[in-house]
Amino acid sequence: MTVMLALMLAVHAITWDSIPEGLQALLSRIGVSGGSLPAAVRSIEDRNRERLRAGEYDHMIFYLLQSRAFTRTQPIEPARAPAEPTGDAAARIKEFSAALAEPNGNARLRYFAGFPHSEETLRTEYRRAIAFLHGKEREDSAREIAGLYQHRGLSSDAGPGTGLLLEAALARIGRPAERVLIIGPGMDWAPRTGFKETEPRSIQWDEVRRRLPQARVDAADVNPRVVEAVGARQLNIATARLGKRYDLIIATNVLLYLDQTELLLAWSNIRNMLAPGGWFLHNDSRFEVRVFGQAAGMPVRHVVPVKIDAVRRPPLVDRAVLHRAE
Repeated sequence: MTVMLALMLAVHAITWDSIPEGLQALLSRIGVSGGSLPAAVRSIEDRNRERLRAGEYDHMIFYLLQSRAFTRTQPIEPARAPAEPTGDAAARIKEFSAALAEPNGNARLRYFAGFPHSEETLRTEYRRAIAFLHGKEREDSAREIAGLYQHRGLSSDAGPGTGLLLEAALARIGRPAERVLIIGPGMDWAPRTGFKETEPRSIQWDEVRRRLPQARVDAADVNPRVVEAVGARQLNIATARLGKRYDLIIATNVLLYLDQTELLLAWSNIRNMLAPGGWFLHNDSRFEVRVFGQAAGMPVRHVVPVKIDAVRRPPLVDRAVLHRAE
């Protein structure tokens, strides 16, 4: 049984023959062919290794600014932190660097201690992480903000409203899913805002298990830390897929990190993991997802606005996007 389960969850690298014809045509238009696909995949994997490193340093900086575990200074909201590490930010860097030398029993400090963490390194990573946040705040359109995410570090935070998006989707599906895959379940490790000194957990994993208690749930994530924490398979959705079919695949706060080539390849892998009539849930509102979904044989069936934060002005609204395999 164990061997059979391992085979079912084996990871298969993407090949040109595994890509639906409609997606092959779109890939050809942007210069990716059967002959150039292996080089494109290697480029994506190389880039993602750097983006993973940058994402973990983002979490380190967000933790450094918000945690009280190693300092008595007041927490700093990362989006409001100064561009240069001065004042309390500079003090926190100094104290954080000292704390990493003796991380004691704090799980996050122990993990961050495994990265280069000199004060000079922390100041460099601070400037990079804060520059992204300030740039995001300056952008006016959703498309401009989405463009920023395609170049930033890979975050492991589930993001706000995970449960609400799933609830909205399940109301449209109309039948319980028996086989579910979560792509990028994430881990509540050190979010950009609202950090709490609680044990880290995967909010997305917990929400799916709570709302679909009868389902057999698998998970896949690109981040080794998340893979270990939730028992997932390590997987880059743009370059590989699992050898199993699912009734429901969930990938919220994942697709927005992918550029056009990665997104097309991801659609192929997701399509090949969906059972006939299966559903795919995400929250990427780019126009391309409609085109790519149609080309993959899984057109959009529902787009449901979901109010994530009604108190905020204007309210924070996300969209649950549902595709169905034909």
